[in-house]
Amino acid sequence: QAISVGSRVCLALVRARTMARSKGKPKHIGSCGIYVCVTNGSTPWLLIHRRSKQVSEPRQLASPGGIVERSFCLPPGTPTWGGGEIDFDYGARKTAVQELREETGIELDESGQAALEELPVGPGAYWGAAFHRNYCLRVDGEFPEVRGPEKASLHEVIRGGMDGIGEPAGDGFHAWVSLDELLARPDLMNGCRVPLEHIWQLASGEGEGGGAAADADAADADAAAGADQEEQGEVQMQGSKRPLSGGGAGADATWKRARGSVGGMLG
Repeated sequence: QAISVGSRVCLALVRARTMARSKGKPKHIGSCGIYVCVTNGSTPWLLIHRRSKQVSEPRQLASPGGIVERSFCLPPGTPTWGGGEIDFDYGARKTAVQELREETGIELDESGQAALEELPVGPGAYWGAAFHRNYCLRVDGEFPEVRGPEKASLHEVIRGGMDGIGEPAGDGFHAWVSLDELLARPDLMNGCRVPLEHIWQLASGEGEGGGAAADADAADADAAAGADQEEQGEVQMQGSKRPLSGGGAGADATWKRARGSVGGMLG
C-alpha cells in the first residue's frame, strides 16, 4: 500500500526526533560499590579482594562494585525510547546486587536486597558523587559462603591477591578483613575509605554526625561534576538525594542489632 508524501514526512520527523533525543547519551552513567559486613564479635569484618591490572586503580584492595548502565536505570514500565526519565538509585542498587553475584557468588533474595543500606560517598568518584552509590549489607554472626567470581569477572580480581591478609573467604580471591586492619592499610582503594570510616563510626557508637565531613566532600564533588552531568544528556534524576542510613541517636544500637539469619537474606 502506497504511503502518502505527508505520511513519509511525519515518519521522518519522528525518526529524527528520536535520534536527536538519544544522541550523545552514553551507555555508562555512574558507578556503585557494595560492602558485605559481618558483625562477628566487636569488630566488623568486610569481604575484600585485590583489583587486577586490567581495571582502574590496579592492585588496590576494594569491595565488589561496578559501572552503572543507563538501561539499568529504567524501572519496569519506563519507556525505553525517546530519552525517558531514569532513576539512578534504582539502577545503582540493581547493579550492586548483580556485581556482588558476579564477583563473589553471593546472591541476595528480596529481603537481602531490601536490607541494603546506603553509605556516604567520598570525593574522587569518576562520575562525581551524584552518580555513585555505596551500599552495605550487614550480616550478623555468620560468614556467607563465597563461591568466587564468575568466568566473565575473573579478569577483574587477582587470584591469591589477599594471601596473608585477614581470613581466607575460601574462593582464592577474597578474604574477610577486620575493619581496623583494613583502614590501616596503605593499599586500600581511596574510594573505599569514606564508606568504611562511616561503618567504623557506626560500629563504635559515633554514628551521630559521622557523615558530615563526607557529605561536605560529596557536595564539592557534585559541584565539580556539574558540567559532566550536562554532557550526559541532561539526565533527570529521581531520588538522587536519599538520606544516609545509620546517623543520629541510637545508631550503635541499630548497628549491633541482629539483621536476621543469613539464610533468610541470601539466595
